[in-house]
This record gives sequence, C-alpha cells and structure tokens, in this order.
Amino acid sequence: MNKLPEMSSFLFSMNEAIEKLNCIMVDSIILKMDFTVEAAGQDIEKATDFSSEELAGQPLSAICEDGKLPLLIKSRLREGYFGNVTGNLLNKKGESIQVVISGFYLGLISDLNGYIVLKIKPVENLSLLEKVAGEGKSEIDSFIYRAAHDLRGPLATIKGLVNLLKGRKDNGEVDELTRLVELHANKLDDRLFKLLYMADITDGMEAGTSTIDFEVLERDIRTLLSENCHLENATLCFNTPSVHWTGVDEVGVYQLLKNALLYLVSLPVASIGREGVKLELAFSMGLKGVEIEISASGFRASDQLQALVQNSASLYDNLLANPYLFDYYLAKKRASQLGAFLKVDFYGEGQQTIKLLLPKRPQYQTTKN
Repeated sequence: MNKLPEMSSFLFSMNEAIEKLNCIMVDSIILKMDFTVEAAGQDIEKATDFSSEELAGQPLSAICEDGKLPLLIKSRLREGYFGNVTGNLLNKKGESIQVVISGFYLGLISDLNGYIVLKIKPVENLSLLEKVAGEGKSEIDSFIYRAAHDLRGPLATIKGLVNLLKGRKDNGEVDELTRLVELHANKLDDRLFKLLYMADITDGMEAGTSTIDFEVLERDIRTLLSENCHLENATLCFNTPSVHWTGVDEVGVYQLLKNALLYLVSLPVASIGREGVKLELAFSMGLKGVEIEISASGFRASDQLQALVQNSASLYDNLLANPYLFDYYLAKKRASQLGAFLKVDFYGEGQQTIKLLLPKRPQYQTTKN
C-alpha cells in the first residue's frame, strides 16, 4: 500500500496551476507550504523585475521589506483565504513597492501537500490604496470570491480522487466513470476561475480613447462568434455608420460587446433554421451619446432567467446556480466601468434586445472612412 505522502502526490497538478497562473492569475505568486516561491505570474515579474525562475525556491521573506509580513499572511491563511492585507515588497533594485495582498490555499490537503496562491496588486499611494480597499471589495464581489473558494474544497476532492483512480493498475469499468467525473470536475474548475476573474475586475478603470474602425470591429466579433457559437446557420448582421468613431474606449466597447454576445450565444437554441437564429448589431451616435443595439432571435431564455436578468437585486445570488448569468454579469460590470447604461428587453419566444448607451462625452467625434 502506498504511503500517504506518496499518494498525495497524485492529488495536485503543479503544471495545471502554472497553466492557470499564466492565463488568469497573472498577478499571483504560488507558494509551497514552507513559504518558498514555486512560481510567479507575469505581472509579478514586471513589478519586481525578477523572473519566475529567479524567484523559484526563494523564501517569500526575501522580497518582503518587513520580515513580519509572511507571518501576518500565515496567520490570515488560517481562515482559508483572506483579502486586503497591505505591505511592501522589494524589487530587484531593492526599491520598495506598496501592495495589496489576498490569498488562499490551493490543493486538496493544504497542510500536507497543498500550495498557497497570493494575489498581489501594486498601488501608487495611500489614497489609491484606500480606494482599492473601499471599492474593490464591494458586497457583490466579496460574495463571489467567498463562494468560489468555498466550492474549491469539494472540487479538489473530486479531482484528487480521479487522479488516484487513474493510478490503479486495473480500472475495468471504473474508466468510464472516471472520465465523466473528470469532465464535470474540469467544467466546475473553469467556472470557478471565471468567478475569481469576475470578482477581480477593478471598478473605476481609467478609460482609454482611440478610434473605432467598424470593419476591424466586425471582423473581430465574427471571429469571436465563430469560436464560441457552433451554429452553422446562424446569421450575423452589422449595421454600422459610414464613419469612424474617435475618442471612444475601443477596447472597453469590444469587451462589453464580447460579454453581451457570449451571454446570448450561451443560451439554448429555440429555433433551428437559417432564418431562426440571428444576431443583428446596430451602431449610432445620437444626441445622448453612443448607442448600440443587439437584437437576438432564436435563443431561448426561460421565464426564470428573464426575471433574474431584469432584477439586478437577485442576479448575484443566482450566479452559481445559473451558468447563463456569467457573461451577462460581466457585461453589466463592463458597462459600469464605461459609465454606460445596459438594458435587456424580451419579446416573446426566443427574441430579446440588448440596448447599450455610452453617455455623450466631449471627446466623442466622427471621422470619414
């Protein structure tokens, strides 16, 4: 019989954690239980000028200005996770960097073979720090953060047991069951990382200004839908002005449209036919500002989903139970960042319209193609 430490090596995949670190947790450091660094995300590398390889194997205290900071983090980790711990790190030049730190355990048996994830955000000054602490941890995002970590416990158990089953010499009929469990565990894992990502979007981001080229925007959106909407007969129509928009946050508008469209195409299909499934985007610049309307036909929204979408008070309490709300929530948050208004109207079977309004700003202009 395998010894417990040997068995525990099956329960956690460091490669999987590194993959997540590089794609989502770019602002994070993964620590071993002895508080030595295992890996660091891209944002940490940029902030400290240390590469992940240089940090690997180093004690966390080596980059902490105050040697008591690791002790404080260790104390707060007794809660399983923590947020808004302030401190100072040192970059490669020995310069101090003020940061906000949150953290949690990652792995099945955290006190035996688990890892620790620290999410680290540099701040420029105390006033900004207070703003991050006050605005970044709203009631909604706090709920998402807590819910995600509460669910990681049973998920890690499932994934660990799957890995143990894979180590059996004679699985027999267990193979199919293992495959199904792993499939659903991975789906849940992806959903939880989406939740963490949603909770980590910072409000009050400074909007950039640039020019929207509608030909480029249409191409990008068609690519997005072709990769996420597997409907060969779906129709996408673009109704765009014959001018470019300048002074508009191009990236923000694209992200807002992306999440709104991903919400729509995640819905069950109500009609199967060339004319049944259709998305139409119309853009205009009116007296009130930039107006965007997305008309969708053929995507079914249940009465329950319609009620949740139109009642923001209940939206956040149902995020975990209803997967169709993920991208809708992100669209709402993107709209808030842009100072935009978002409204959804439902019209009978399989039809709905998303209306977006970015209030008029002095820098909004139109230029000829």
